Amino acid sequence: MSISERVYIAWVRVPLPDLYAHTPSHLPSSLQIPPQSRPPPSSSPRTTSSSLTSDSSPLSPHCSSPSLDWGTGGRSIGTADHGIWTHDIDSRTAHPHDDAPDEGDNAPHPTLPGVILEKGRMLHPASGEVRAYEEAWRSSTVVLGQGWTARIGRGGAKGMVVRVGQSCQGIVRIGDVVCAERWAWSEEHAWTRTVRVGSFAFPCDSTWSDGLREGDVIVRNGVSWRCRP
Repeated sequence: MSISERVYIAWVRVPLPDLYAHTPSHLPSSLQIPPQSRPPPSSSPRTTSSSLTSDSSPLSPHCSSPSLDWGTGGRSIGTADHGIWTHDIDSRTAHPHDDAPDEGDNAPHPTLPGVILEKGRMLHPASGEVRAYEEAWRSSTVVLGQGWTARIGRGGAKGMVVRVGQSCQGIVRIGDVVCAERWAWSEEHAWTRTVRVGSFAFPCDSTWSDGLREGDVIVRNGVSWRCRP
């Protein structure tokens, strides 16, 4: 279970913040949001499920993703030194399984203290070619000690919500439409929504419950999400 913030990626000249949340069962989610397109934080201390609703049908939401540079959800295997990341949901393609998975080696960064350098090969977003890349990641301390994933996959919709400690984020893709959301916890403000792309009703608040169990089903606006650690 881990939370990591991307420091840089080799083929991006302007740093794009990326939060990578990884549950104990190796189900990761990543949302990359350009800083200039981030909305003001929406503070909702002790938010209940009734405050997270959608103006649209859950399987045909009226939303778009102008501020989401890249969002993914999927699976990972490997060790601390080498990993393979498979995207089941990808904001850049409706068919992520047609692409080669991300695969890379991890080692301490030679010049940045406390940063992990990942080197490997993955699909270049502009050229469509599989190219060598390098990324730098800085780990964040996980508080609250919880790791949960909720997933959907029906009616042409694929969605994933990942909560690790004090961070929770979700992504859903329905055809060519992508929506995403991120929440962060602090002692001062409890849970605060920091990113929202589109108007889809994510069940992020349900993952904050201490009573959640593996196999539980969360229903939000007619959509069922199945939970696992």
